[in-house]
Order: sequence, then C-alpha cells, then structure tokens
Amino acid sequence: ARAIGAVTSWPFVGAASVALGDAAIAGARRAASVERGSDAELRAEATSHPGALPAALSYLDRLTDDCGPFQHAVCGVPDRAHGYCTDDAARALVVALDAAARTDARSDERRAALRIARTCLAFVAHAQRPDGLFDNFMDYGRRFLERPESEDTVGRALWGLGAVAAQAPDEASRVLARHRIERSLGVDLTHPRAIAYAMCGLDLFLERFPGAVAVSDRLHTHATRLVEQFERTVSPRWRWFSDDMTYANALVPHALLRASDRLAGTPGADRFRDVGLDALEFVLGQTVRDGRFDAVGNRGWLKRTGERAVFDQQPIEAGYAAMAWTEAARLTGNTRYADAARLAADWFAGRNRIETPIFDVTTGAAYDGFSERGVNLNQGAESAIAHLLALLAAARLGTAVSASNEAPTEART
Repeated sequence: ARAIGAVTSWPFVGAASVALGDAAIAGARRAASVERGSDAELRAEATSHPGALPAALSYLDRLTDDCGPFQHAVCGVPDRAHGYCTDDAARALVVALDAAARTDARSDERRAALRIARTCLAFVAHAQRPDGLFDNFMDYGRRFLERPESEDTVGRALWGLGAVAAQAPDEASRVLARHRIERSLGVDLTHPRAIAYAMCGLDLFLERFPGAVAVSDRLHTHATRLVEQFERTVSPRWRWFSDDMTYANALVPHALLRASDRLAGTPGADRFRDVGLDALEFVLGQTVRDGRFDAVGNRGWLKRTGERAVFDQQPIEAGYAAMAWTEAARLTGNTRYADAARLAADWFAGRNRIETPIFDVTTGAAYDGFSERGVNLNQGAESAIAHLLALLAAARLGTAVSASNEAPTEART
C-alpha cells in the first residue's frame, strides 16, 4: 500500500494489547511465541475463521464514505488530506461484489458489500472521460486533480467494471458497466500490468456476456501482447515480461491463465496457458522462501541482473499471489498452487519475514506492510482490498488446500 509518513518502528500493538475471544486472533498468538506444533492450526484459523472475512469487509465499509474509499488511513482513521482515487474504487468493486456473492442475501455483510459496490461504481463511472481514459486522484473537496493519465488506472477501472458486469445483482448496474467498458475498449495499453488488469475485467465481462465478440477479440489481443512481451525478455533463468519485477507481479500470469480458460479452443489459448504457468512458477520461485511467502520488496525490487529486495513488503503482493495461485490450483488441479496460495494468505496472519500479523484482529483492518523496523501501522484502502483478496482466495480453496504444512518447491527453470 502507499504508505504515508515515515514507516513506523513501533512494535506490533493491535493484537497484543487486547484480550480477544475470536479465533481470528491466531496470528497474534503466533507473534507471542506459541508452540511450534500448533502454528499451522493457528494460521489456518486466522485466514479461514468465519469471522475474518466479515471483519475485513466491515473495515472497508468504514473506510468508504458516500464518495468512495479513502486512499489512506492513519492508524485506521481515514486521512482526508489524501482524498480518494479511481484505482482503489475500482478494486474495491472486485472484492465487494465477490464478498456479496458469498454472503447470505439478508445479512448485514451483504448489505455493506453492496453499499461499497454502489458507491464505487458511481465513482468509477464519474471518473471516466469521453475518450475512455480515467481521472484518478480526487481531493476531499471532490475535485479530480490534474495528473498524467495512467495505463494502470484504465486497467484497474476495467477490472472493477468487469466485476460489476458479471456480479452486480441489478440489471441497471450491469448495463452501466457494459457501456463504460465499451467506451474504454479501444484504449491502447502497452504496460504488462495495465494489460493484465484490463484482461481480468474483460474476462469477467465475458462471464456475463459470452457472445460479446469485440470484447473477446480485445481479450485475445491483450493476451497475445503479453506473450510477445514475455518472449522478448525470457531467458533460461529469467521467466518474466520485462527486465524487472516490481509490484502486483502475480497479477500478470493470473490474467493469462484466465484468458486461456475463457478463450479455450481459440488459436493461441494453449500458449497463453503455458506462458502463464511458466511466469507463475517464476513468481513462486522468487517469493516462496523458507516455508513462507516472502514478497519482492519495494526498495530496489528485483532486476534481471540484481539481488532481490526483501523490504519493504506490501499487502498487494500477498493478496494478488493468493488470488493467482488459487486460480492456478483450480485450472490445473495441482495442490502445489493451493499450498502456495495458503502461504500467501498466511502472510497476513504472521507467517512472514518479521513473524508478525499484518492485520489488526480487533478491527479486521490490514496494515500497510512492513520494513525491517516493524509494521507500518497505517491502514489504507489498497491494503484492505489486498487482505480481502487473500481471504476470498482462502474461501475459494476450501478443502482443496493440501493438508501438507510444507512449503511448495521453488520454481522450475
């Protein structure tokens, strides 16, 4: 997440300072040096306990006013100075609608999820320009700021709109999403991450409207471009789409796997799958270390000829990895991916480099990552969304998760 202010050197305090009865305290108990033999059970509770998802959703609801989710929160208090952004509103649509589909139709959780979704749909629709591009940053006075256009913002907006087209419970929202997607369909995207975001949205759109030829063709074009970028940079020891791995890494192969499934039987679909799995194995090899998920750090990232940075680590990496490996497990039946997805979800529960939970079990709020000095106690929207992605992935895994507590092997090269 985009941390504000200095990264705190405080020790983790949220879970250690309050006596809690809920089983979701598993991660905090790990931080208090619980017996090794019980670690696996505790981590499983922290990510699969039925109270974990509603608590995380409730936090995102509290972070969202009648305009959209606040970008930043200082120790859980929304920071109005930094306003809102389309990036967060779009991704909030993805998790809110997925969560709504997994809750009882008359539950408070479903009502909260749909409130978030309706608010965020209005934000994203308002942010779209006539040319299909999107404004991104909005101040607390509800004025969009003049900033250079971002391909990533277009891709994220399409992902959120695709979720609406596929999962919104009302026809009016689905029609609005379809119109907005069609307006942005021709925007030229060149960056692998932006393309991947857009592909995720188009895949969801085709779930609802499988006969949309123009959208299907665009998904195929995007997937082909990703494969071409991969083939330009790949080598025996470097299986990636560019010369560096930065952030949201697992999203890119995930998008190719979704496209291969959606476009099965069309020319190139098998190649989309092969490249997606190849790159996802590379992500696994770079981030599953010493029996835990260990994200590429944002202080230097990972360059083809350099060493992998290990700090600072951000929730977006764990959330996207859990999502991607869960999908790979579904498509391939390979429990290695289910095991890896569980490790990525466990990153939030304390199975990480600093052995500290990255969420406040009293509120369900995820922290903005950590450095070597400790947890960043800020709790922004991106972190909340990433946490929900991981919890939703864990919910999808269900009994498909391997009973083994060993880490998956590293990527094959």
